[in-house]
This record gives sequence, structure tokens and C-alpha cells, in this order.
Amino acid sequence: MTRWSPPPNRDATPKVYQGPPLAMPPGLSELDQISYTWRQRFPRSEPPGTESLERFLQDLSVAALIMAIDITASRFTHAEPEGEDGLQRYFYGVCHNMIRGRDER
Repeated sequence: MTRWSPPPNRDATPKVYQGPPLAMPPGLSELDQISYTWRQRFPRSEPPGTESLERFLQDLSVAALIMAIDITASRFTHAEPEGEDGLQRYFYGVCHNMIRGRDER
């Protein structure tokens, strides 16, 4: 089973976070890349737990998880929904939808 990755044509992807691009520090592990992106998008919120991210990495690529963070950021740009749990629940839902969409193809 291959991991889901975003399509190469960015024009066909959903509208996501339109903020400045991230300058990812070199040499970060997959988990650290995801956590770094989360902290850049949501500085007042802790990133999802390592166990959850590792589970999603079994089915999704790092690029897909970063896209899920960007989708979450585009939905909640000014106010965090119901605290940290609301952000993480929304992010988990986006990830599950990506997995479900891939499995249905």
C-alpha cells in the first residue's frame, strides 16, 4: 500500500493556508517537520502527539500531513476552535478524510 501524497498539479488541490512559505530548517526528521509546521501555523497550540503522527505517517506522506495542517490553518485563521482540542480534532478529521479518499479510489 502506498502512502498518499498531494497531486503534483497544485492548481487542482484545495485552497489552503495562504500565509508566507515556511523556511524548513535542514535535517529535521519527518515528525519534527510536521511539529515545526504546526508550531509555525499555531504558535499558541501544542502539536498533535507523536503516536498520532506516527500512525498517520503509515498512510500519508509528510507533504500530505503538512497540507492537512495548512487546510486546518485556512479554516481557523484568527480564533482557535474550542481550544487546542478543536484544532487537533479538525486536523485529525482532515487526515482521516485524506486516507478515506485514497482508499475509495
